Formats: sequence, C-alpha cells, structure tokens
Amino acid sequence: MNCAALSGTSMATPMVAGIAGLVLSENPNLTPTQVKGLIMAAAGDGASWTPDLGFNLVNASKAVANAVHSDYNAPIPNLTSPADGATVSGLVNVQAAPTDDSTVHHIDIISSGTRFMQPLVGSSATIGNGKNASSTQAWTLAWPSTTMFNGSSTIAALAIDVFGNTSAVQNRSFNVQNRLVSQSFTQHVCWPATNSCPNTLLPVTAGISLPAAVHLSGTVNYSFQSNIYSSAAWIAVSTPGLAYYCGTLATTIDCYPPITLAPDGGRSYYNYNGGQINGIPRNGKQSASEGATINWTLTYPQ
Repeated sequence: MNCAALSGTSMATPMVAGIAGLVLSENPNLTPTQVKGLIMAAAGDGASWTPDLGFNLVNASKAVANAVHSDYNAPIPNLTSPADGATVSGLVNVQAAPTDDSTVHHIDIISSGTRFMQPLVGSSATIGNGKNASSTQAWTLAWPSTTMFNGSSTIAALAIDVFGNTSAVQNRSFNVQNRLVSQSFTQHVCWPATNSCPNTLLPVTAGISLPAAVHLSGTVNYSFQSNIYSSAAWIAVSTPGLAYYCGTLATTIDCYPPITLAPDGGRSYYNYNGGQINGIPRNGKQSASEGATINWTLTYPQ
C-alpha cells in the first residue's frame, strides 16, 4: 500500500545526502572531502569493497559517531607497485603500504578525475566464483593492463582514513605494452534483411583470456541502392550485458568502443561483433532496398 522497492542512484542519493547533513550537524567544520570519507568508512563492514555494492550499505549512526574526533592528519598512500616508469603487461600487481596515525580505510587509484580501478583496501578478499575465484592480499590488487591500449599512462593514488582525512596525491607513470590480437571479418548485408542476406551478423570473438579494450575499424562497399535517400553503416561489438555500435554516414569506420571484452573461458559465445546497414527511403518509397559488403577488423590487447 503505497510502498515499493526501488534501487539505483535515485534512491541512494537522498540517503547519502541525508547522512551528510547529519554528519555536518554534528561537526559543521568538516570539509566535503572529510564528510565523503566518513560516510564511506562507516559503510558496510568498514573494510571491504565489491564491484556491485561499493563499500556496501551506509551506516548513519556510525558516520555521525565518527564526526567529532581529534585526528586531522592525512595518511600517506605509499604506492609501491607498479614502479614509476615501469613497463607493464598482462595482470599488473598494484600494491601499496599506506601509513597513518589512525586507520587507513582505502586507497583510490584515479585517472583523469575518475576511479581507474577498484579501491585498494586493508583486508584480503575473494574475487569471482568457482574455478574463476581468486584471492587478494591487503592493499593489493591484480589489474588487467589489457583494459587499455599500449602507451603511457599516469595514475594518482589517494589514501583516505576512517575519519575522512585524504592524503596528498601520489602520481605514478608507467608504460603498457601488450600483444595485440586482430581478427578480420567480411559480411554481405542487406536492408531490409532477407533470409539469404541478413542485416546483422554477430560472429563469435574468441581467444580472450583477460578483460580487453577493443578497437573497431572497417570499410563499407555498397553493391546496390534502390530508392535510398541516405544510409548509415554500423559495426557492433557486444559483451555480456553491454553492446556498442560504431556508425558512419560515410564508408569508413574507426572507433574505440567504451566497453571491455570479457574473458571467454573457452566459451565462445561471450563476445560478439558484426555489421549492419540502415537505409532511409527516398520520398517514403516502400520499395527501397540496398546491399553492402562490410569488411572490418577487431583488435584487442592480450
């Protein structure tokens, strides 16, 4: 009766904002960064982080209780790996040895103003299920460098303690150098699709052992167009739960989809890619049709 179960940021935002108000009512001298750190440190079990729930459920009582304190000294992240200037490949051991006069809650790894990877936390954890499960040590995480293409990268480490005190930025630069794998495809497609000439083909992309960034490039050669005003061509790539389409009104496509291919684990149905065309009829003619051959290459690091 007038109650519902909902989820998402629309539901979480008023909860977190309300707790922020309670924390500030207890100690109005706190900075926004300190309030944020207090709320995160009070959430869940106070230590662990998961991709689905972050630091888990907020805890207003614990956050308010920690609002008044005497520790305003910032921690030190002390990122120890990767070394500055190192060349890395495959799974990279990201490790820190933070210090503080209280307790460090987590270390954020930031790039271009956003979280680069999941936070480092001071407790061991198990990631994945079954034979794919792996354990992590405190302040340590294996990061798949295959989620970005080869080149230089700079990250920033920020340590946050249980009172929301945040460290100075520790910058670290390194070079990524992985083997690049390319798979090329050719498919004749039609619009509208017919039984003998489909408009979309999704061949399997196999041989992925680590999560991988993806680059799509290709050409479109129209073999016929009848009563077509204009046409767009697409190359699509999909991974479980996500799909991205790189489109063009011209005849060449070159893009880096903002998704990550999933490790297939020997199961060739995990990642797909394919091409299609979409025509706009001239003057609304019902007899409009077209055909094209799409040649494309999918490249990813491993």
